[in-house]
Amino acid sequence: MRKFRGIAAAFITTVMVAMSLFHLYTGGVQAYPAQIQRGVHLGLGLFLVFLLIPASKKYVESKLCLLYDVILALLTVVITVYYIGTIEAMIYRQGNPNQMDLILSAVAIFLVLEATRRTIGAVMAGIAVFFMLYAMFGQYGPELISHQGFSWAWVSSFTYLTTEGIYGLAIGVSSTFVFLFILFTSAIRESGGDVVIGDMAAYFLGRFRGGSAKASVFMGVLIGMISGSPVADAAAVGSLTIPLMKEKGFRPIFAAAITAISANGGAMMPPHRVPAA
Repeated sequence: MRKFRGIAAAFITTVMVAMSLFHLYTGGVQAYPAQIQRGVHLGLGLFLVFLLIPASKKYVESKLCLLYDVILALLTVVITVYYIGTIEAMIYRQGNPNQMDLILSAVAIFLVLEATRRTIGAVMAGIAVFFMLYAMFGQYGPELISHQGFSWAWVSSFTYLTTEGIYGLAIGVSSTFVFLFILFTSAIRESGGDVVIGDMAAYFLGRFRGGSAKASVFMGVLIGMISGSPVADAAAVGSLTIPLMKEKGFRPIFAAAITAISANGGAMMPPHRVPAA
């Protein structure tokens, strides 16, 4: 990760604070339409990823690499402003994208894939590319999973211009629940709350085998009952308890599995929401 100083550091910090304030406002004061909420969330996230995480660890100090990443960050601003600014127009021309729609759709897909490669890894980006190719060339697949295939224009515009692709359910959950829980757990960790949680787990469950894992399950159930979102639950609990479990000798993959299972179980616990009549 890049380390900025001076004006650049102040600018990055300002963007981070603005992103946090935006989510706090929309989460607790005034909710925005899904397109705006998701567009701003993803736009700010991509902007920070390209500035903070270089294309390659070998070129962290390279000015040319920094220039490339700044260009990607600026392109992120372009696709975000275009997406938010043309919401109404896009509704009327759904299924009939214009030339600018297609160009920015390709740019948006590239930016998301590149950010995925930098943060999660090339494997996840490759899986996304595979399924996009499957959408376009499904007619050449085995008969059991073949389909008629779709054009690049349809796939790219559907992926970028609707709330079913890039700005779909996953980003919707991330922009409304996950970010706030991560922000909350970050505040807990920076204030020393993770030490308190570790001490509590040791006090109440330390005499039992696997006490740190049991503490993770307990926290996952409690937060899941409130949020109802397994993704938000896992993000919030995992950032605190996975390091604790690893410190106590659990394998990383086992610690992650415990967190994921407790988050899904917690989301199914009552109280349940009563649907509006």
